[in-house]
Amino acid sequence: MTRRPSATDNRSPRAGLADRASDRWSDAAAPGRALARFPNRLRELREARGLTLQEVAERTGLSYATVSRRETGDRLLKVRELDVFARALQCDPNEILLESESRLVPVVGRVGAGEQVFPIDDHPTGEGLYKVECPRGLDPLVTVAVEIIGDSMPPFEERSVVFYSREPEPDAAAIVGRLCVVKVQDGPTLFKRVRRGYAPGRFNLVSNSGAITEDVALEWAGPVKAVLAPDVVRKVAA
Repeated sequence: MTRRPSATDNRSPRAGLADRASDRWSDAAAPGRALARFPNRLRELREARGLTLQEVAERTGLSYATVSRRETGDRLLKVRELDVFARALQCDPNEILLESESRLVPVVGRVGAGEQVFPIDDHPTGEGLYKVECPRGLDPLVTVAVEIIGDSMPPFEERSVVFYSREPEPDAAAIVGRLCVVKVQDGPTLFKRVRRGYAPGRFNLVSNSGAITEDVALEWAGPVKAVLAPDVVRKVAA
């Protein structure tokens, strides 16, 4: 399978992200190294929990002055302190670093009858129909979403949002048995479960209704990472 076209490819390359993630989290590689100036939500998270600076200092074992400086940005938050603050504030470490805006991902298409994806992100801005918050545990920098329309895809409800990786899965064996957004070679983009085909490099695509598209070649496949029901989707204007 080859690299997917760049209709929605308006973000940083995966390799660069991996490098930056390593820089952020690899405390063992560089003990005490300060993070670059990523957003810091310590004060927001502390106040949302009704805690004082002194209470956070006691929970973390850090001094009052250190906690205060980390909140204000007078001193940069160190990698090794992320887990300490996360435990004290009972949150995910990502919540400390990332503002809500940076966790928004675009809805780049709709999935209709026949489970075909109809792109809506072909215009130059690459903004999509609207944006939604990326589910926790997924990387918003490499995640995109599509919206389900119609009621032909049980058990998924109409207006549910499907999240998948914009980075095609390089290992063909890794997509077998998984629900994926796939691009058929010289054909449509579909939302299907992938099975092995009858020849090497070929796949059978199984729909929720049980219909099978047999023995096709794929240009790329993005495994589905999460599906949100419409009643929990918070839409943000693109």
